[in-house]
Amino acid sequence: MSKGAMILRPGVPAHLGEAAALTLALAEFYGELATISDGFIEGGDILTTDSEFLVGGSARTDAAGIAELARLVAPWGHRVREVDARGSAAFQDRLFADGRQDHPCHPAPRGIGLFRGLPGDPDR
Repeated sequence: MSKGAMILRPGVPAHLGEAAALTLALAEFYGELATISDGFIEGGDILTTDSEFLVGGSARTDAAGIAELARLVAPWGHRVREVDARGSAAFQDRLFADGRQDHPCHPAPRGIGLFRGLPGDPDR
């Protein structure tokens, strides 16, 4: 995001300290910081495209966190779309179902509507 940085609220208790540490670091680079304070949202559940944030509701990201993200980034000109990541610990697990995350070009997952409306949508 070019207008600011988002401080997330991880859904794993052991990760909660990350937000405080990142806030100090990001404040050096961004003039505006927005912080998720309602619900939970993990960075591994977010995929950013040129036009929107695709956020997978998962065991670590809940509806309240997704709604707050949408509210906070709207003034910056961004929109959020929730995609189905149920059954996964994190949205990235759905993207890389074979367990490898080092693919230079991973085939898009089918049947979950992830890339609906974007060029190359495998469900078209």
